[in-house]
Amino acid sequence: RLRVMLHVLRGRQQNQLTHRMQEEIARKSGYDESSLQAGVESLMMEYFLNARILHSFCMRRIKHSKGPAGKGAELEIRSGAPLAGCSEVLAVFQRSLEEQIALSDQARSQIMEALPAVSQKLSYPDVGGAVKTIFKPRTGLYRTLTDMYELSVLELLFPEFDSIKARVVRDFYHKYTVDEHSLLAIKHIEDLLTTNDRSDLRFRSLLLESDDSELLTIALLLHDVGKSREGAHVERSTSMAAKALRRFQYEREDLETVLFLIRNHLAMSSVIFRRDLDDPQVVGRFVDLVNNPSRLRLLTLMTYADIKAVAPGTLNDWKKDLLWQLYVAAYNKLTLGFGQERIEEEDVGERLLADLPPELDADDFERFLEGFPRRYLNTVPAREIYEHFRLASELSAANPVQLRLTGRDDYYELCTVTPDRYYLFAKIVGLLSYFEMNILRGYGFSNRRNTVLDLFHFHDTRRVFALNPEEKTRFLHLVKQAVGDEVSVEKILAGKEQSLIFRPVGPSFAPTIHFEDEFAENYSIMEIVAPDSLGLLYRIGREISKSRCNIELVLISTEGNKAVDVFYLTLEGKKLPLELEQQLKEQIIAAIG
Repeated sequence: RLRVMLHVLRGRQQNQLTHRMQEEIARKSGYDESSLQAGVESLMMEYFLNARILHSFCMRRIKHSKGPAGKGAELEIRSGAPLAGCSEVLAVFQRSLEEQIALSDQARSQIMEALPAVSQKLSYPDVGGAVKTIFKPRTGLYRTLTDMYELSVLELLFPEFDSIKARVVRDFYHKYTVDEHSLLAIKHIEDLLTTNDRSDLRFRSLLLESDDSELLTIALLLHDVGKSREGAHVERSTSMAAKALRRFQYEREDLETVLFLIRNHLAMSSVIFRRDLDDPQVVGRFVDLVNNPSRLRLLTLMTYADIKAVAPGTLNDWKKDLLWQLYVAAYNKLTLGFGQERIEEEDVGERLLADLPPELDADDFERFLEGFPRRYLNTVPAREIYEHFRLASELSAANPVQLRLTGRDDYYELCTVTPDRYYLFAKIVGLLSYFEMNILRGYGFSNRRNTVLDLFHFHDTRRVFALNPEEKTRFLHLVKQAVGDEVSVEKILAGKEQSLIFRPVGPSFAPTIHFEDEFAENYSIMEIVAPDSLGLLYRIGREISKSRCNIELVLISTEGNKAVDVFYLTLEGKKLPLELEQQLKEQIIAAIG
């Protein structure tokens, strides 16, 4: 039916069910929901439910066309007697999992025939141990849980999971239905056991160290059941999971561990993408949350699997490194403490001077360091600081901008050194957007000489620089021109914004801005959630510069069509006054709304 409607609405053979076509078909098919988004979600849920039935039917036909499986290739239930209870049904799945043998059609039929009687006399406490055993991570777990789901056994054990069957949340970020996302997250934990990916081996070690990893996979199964309804889902998921687990009468410690993981499954993502990991207070608050190494391991693994199950490629090496950085910092705090949490600037300066390369002037280098914040000295490697000094030494009236573009393992770093000037951040992020770079984060530092040093980390997701080296040269030339006010970034962006290619995809929403003043002593933290668009950061940065605020750090992430940008701001080295926060909020809303 959908395919016919696609052809009729377009007047030609059109087989792509785009977001725009989903909206049009939902309207014309009579999905009278509370909103267009709800109507589209209902349409797509019906689509996926039917697609699964067709897929299962087709796979069985393909299997039968290849002839009977060889002896021992599939698990059969040899006894002629029907399965007497849930324990016997679970024993079939347990055997399939342990022996790595797929269920035969005969076994599937017997399970389905037994389910009505099994469901009537099911005693959850009697099968709680068997359920935990099945959920222990090992090869084949995803396939077994998928079999249990297809045969309605999983919903029998966890009715809450049935509430998200084929549930579509149209956020342009999650690629999969909610139920499939949860099962894929479990698969990613299973895959860690056999991974050869060097970036994943460290997470595998956490899994091998965890004695209660079955609690992790149970938590992953239930962590999004609250998405059965619109709105915030975490507390609802936690409440529904508590109800499910109490039926099995699990021990209190196990129950609390699973509920902790579900309640806080977004905590690490929030820290690594929206907070300064180099701030000991940020790590300290997170450590207070997890409280012990066992929970820290499980929550790290849960975050790893949850992000990876959003869509292929979502968990890239850069995000893995951030996640691991937070794990290590929290683990060290839990087991060793931070030791001397604040290093005096003089101590750092003395070390830098002691190791200063002989070709660099010590007195001039010392003057260069004066005024830089402690976070610059403590977080930037010494060799990079020496290179920044070399760049600053090249500044002159004829050369007011010094640039360095460095390719890292998974991203580029752009370093700009220039005398202090307004709109610097806005101009650079505007040009990065123009070249279609995925900006990850930016840092801003200045010393007493009013030398400004900005660092930007970004992904070249379209491989523009790799495939076209001349574009890299053009980019650096444009940056120099823009910083020197020789070209207008606003005009450059305007030409591209008019293109259909760069118009926002998906439904828009009103941007929101929130200030958090209690989490940082020396900064005002401004969090902006807005529809992602070309030039968004440029417009935000321009308004910040108009208010004479300094951007100390910016953390940038994109979730589908939603941009989430966090700015650490100061005014003359201090937090922003409340009245300036309100004024800045109004200015930015007017500029981007």
